[in-house]
Amino acid sequence: MLYRSRQSLRTTLWILFVVLASLGHADAHGAGADQVHFAVPHAKPGVPALLGYLRQPAGDGPFAAVVLLHGCGGGADKLDRTWGARLQDWGYVAVTVDSFGPRGITTACNVSPDRQLDAYGALRLLAKNPAVDSNRIAVMGF
Repeated sequence: MLYRSRQSLRTTLWILFVVLASLGHADAHGAGADQVHFAVPHAKPGVPALLGYLRQPAGDGPFAAVVLLHGCGGGADKLDRTWGARLQDWGYVAVTVDSFGPRGITTACNVSPDRQLDAYGALRLLAKNPAVDSNRIAVMGF
């Protein structure tokens, strides 16, 4: 699903964040994540494939899914262990994108790579997964 404007996308993401944050903090006891690699669409030459942590709930699905994007300080592995595991426990497929590790970036609070393209790469990865309902994929960022 593509949004007609950035504002509608931002509004949807903010609502999703508020709802999920209000549900409290669960312990990260989900099964381990599988590491996946995926391309960044329309990337400049030399941009490496990104690393993601993929989690799926038990069962065949199709499940709704969430693309998780870490903040400007990185920390994809920690985000996966908390929010990725939590979403998996709630019955969602989750992929946590590591936008910095494959690029050798440690922090990008002032300047960052085009992370919108990272999100689209993860969306493509999830849409090809037979356990995912490709009409129910959201993105959540920090």
